[in-house]
Amino acid sequence: MRRKITGRRANRTWNKQQVSSFCTVLWIVCCLAFFVRTGFPWSANRPQDQPIKTLSESIVLSNGKRIPRIGLGTWKASSEMVSTAVKFAISVAGYKHIDCASRYGNQKSMPFDSLFAQEHESRVKREDVYITSKLWNTNHGPGDVMKAMETTLKDLKLSYVDLYLMHWPVALYRRPWKAKHPQTKCNFSTVDWECDDEWRFDVSLESTWAQMEALVYSGRTRSIGVSNFNVNSLKRLMKIARIKPVVNQIELHPYLIQSELMDFCRENNIQIVAYCPIGSPGNAALAGDHLRQSTLIHNPIINRIASIHKKSPAQIILRWALQQDIVVIPKSTNLEHIQQNIDVYNFYLDAEDMSQINSLQKAHIRYVPTSHTLFGRRISEETFWNSDALQIPSDI
Repeated sequence: MRRKITGRRANRTWNKQQVSSFCTVLWIVCCLAFFVRTGFPWSANRPQDQPIKTLSESIVLSNGKRIPRIGLGTWKASSEMVSTAVKFAISVAGYKHIDCASRYGNQKSMPFDSLFAQEHESRVKREDVYITSKLWNTNHGPGDVMKAMETTLKDLKLSYVDLYLMHWPVALYRRPWKAKHPQTKCNFSTVDWECDDEWRFDVSLESTWAQMEALVYSGRTRSIGVSNFNVNSLKRLMKIARIKPVVNQIELHPYLIQSELMDFCRENNIQIVAYCPIGSPGNAALAGDHLRQSTLIHNPIINRIASIHKKSPAQIILRWALQQDIVVIPKSTNLEHIQQNIDVYNFYLDAEDMSQINSLQKAHIRYVPTSHTLFGRRISEETFWNSDALQIPSDI
């Protein structure tokens, strides 16, 4: 005989309205769970491309070698500070790419020998760190390129570099600056003997590049490339090169996008490496007073986008470059900034963000003006960047 159910248990039967409400709540919960996993469609952080998966991810160069997307720049880093900065970048922050140059005057202070020593606690291997250096303008003469490379390897305490660049498409005479200009202070006091304003027209771009190629054949560098080359200089080089330049390192940031040069490099499989990728406010004294009011990291558009993504302005600018497959080498000796500059893999800039940042190129500001840093005598930047540099008449 069945017992009659009374009390609370008798009221457990759901009516249609309760069933409908339960199904609605369940549907909402399932939708929320789905969007939490895949991202909300209205989110400002919606990716427009595939993420960079790991810190060590790199880009394949035209010769099959790989170059890490982010490196540490060392221009204007003092000898006292560069060692600490590089050690921290490699051992703590996870950098796999260090950009050097003989012109910077600090290569002897690079701590690579201790970093790569067997007993070092970080256990960093030489083959895991991509190291670049550059040929300065006073070393383009016959036999000078190999000598300059030997000096660089000795200073860096390495047996080879991964990439060696022709710093500028310009040859200068090597004459003591102070002997010629006793009343004038050189911009780079650590390398006074290299400071000169007199161009050499007896040394060709072709002969210098042939010496660069010999460095690859001898095993002193894995790859060769150029820096500060315009389209005309690249075309001239490509005509004679047995080994094509794998990289063109140029000043590039939202104020100076250089679209024509970027398009040419991409068409010819030359990787763009951007120096001063977040601008160079410390260089305002060289480039002009207007830069003090034009610091890229203080731009309101950059800062608005940074607030949306909860990132620093520098991180937004670096991510903008990375999403275009541009390798970046931001310089810093501030350990906090070094860490922040590589923390750019966990967010995305959507099409609207990218478009707004691209609009800043109207400013067309160079933080490294050619007339001051190289030649001592004034030529317009337009002349330099639109000419075959080694063929510019000496009376300009």
